[in-house]
Amino acid sequence: MRGVPEQLHRKAHAPSWKRALENTIKSWCPVSRDNRVLIVTDTQRLPVAQSLSGLCEESGCDTRLCVFRQTDARYSTTDIPGELLEFGPMDATFVLLSDDYYLARNGLARLFPALTRPGWLNSRYVFFRPRIPDQALLEGLCTSREVVDRIVGTYASHARGEMLCVAAPGGTDIRVVVGDFEALPYIVDSPAANCFLPPSETYAALDETSANGIIVADLTVGEFVCDGQLLEAFGRPDVPVRFVVEDGLIVAVEGGSFADSLRELLWALPVDARRVVELGIGLSAISPTGYIGADECIAGTCHFGIGDNRFYGGRNDAPIHLDVVVDRPSIGLYPL
Repeated sequence: MRGVPEQLHRKAHAPSWKRALENTIKSWCPVSRDNRVLIVTDTQRLPVAQSLSGLCEESGCDTRLCVFRQTDARYSTTDIPGELLEFGPMDATFVLLSDDYYLARNGLARLFPALTRPGWLNSRYVFFRPRIPDQALLEGLCTSREVVDRIVGTYASHARGEMLCVAAPGGTDIRVVVGDFEALPYIVDSPAANCFLPPSETYAALDETSANGIIVADLTVGEFVCDGQLLEAFGRPDVPVRFVVEDGLIVAVEGGSFADSLRELLWALPVDARRVVELGIGLSAISPTGYIGADECIAGTCHFGIGDNRFYGGRNDAPIHLDVVVDRPSIGLYPL
């Protein structure tokens, strides 16, 4: 079985904002004249937010903008328009913020969390990722919902405890035992739902000692963040990085300057930082960027998570979670 479509991420031209936003309000958060809509934005994202506002108004929605104008202000729920607190479960709140505003120490990340709907909000909640290149954001928003649903459905059919074999033209050949696959939310067509756009990934925790074989990161190596500190950005490798894995643990790293740096960084940490703990499958038709936040979302790729797995309900406590992306994998049941 081939689990993800090939070549979805080979794009010649970036789509327009209009096309991307039209698909957003048709596929990811359908709106109609019965809905009230509020778009939360900042001065950097205002032109895009205004385009989204115009499209929602054309659909007959009662639409308003909430624009934050100071990155260094301290915001709280008192800065939220009163009518937003009165929204119903099928109304819609779109959060479209830039890196500068979202990541600054101004409270916006606390007010507008990425992966969950704020507790003070009753409406549907759409969060656009701020840390993603514009072209990747556009391409991701234009992805066909049928494609995303098909990928998610394929992996949802796997049972906890199955052994999968992942192989790829770049040399990846590894067996892993997976937990249940879950998808980061990507549609809000039900009351008070939330989503994280563009569609990101479906993922499963791995049995912590099950992985055996070779992972070849031939598309992207993620940022190496240890205890919240960025130690190495990495990105697109000029020489693919080859990880040798035995009983869930990376025992060797080979292949050029990235491999040299990774070996030094990983072996300086406790041994559990080298444990392979996640298999993720990308969902969006995005072109490779070199930025892990976008590239791990590419349909036609998979990624492996290394290090901490407590996000997935595991017990591997490590100071890092490093993702590495494999291009054009074939993923199927291992014939036991």
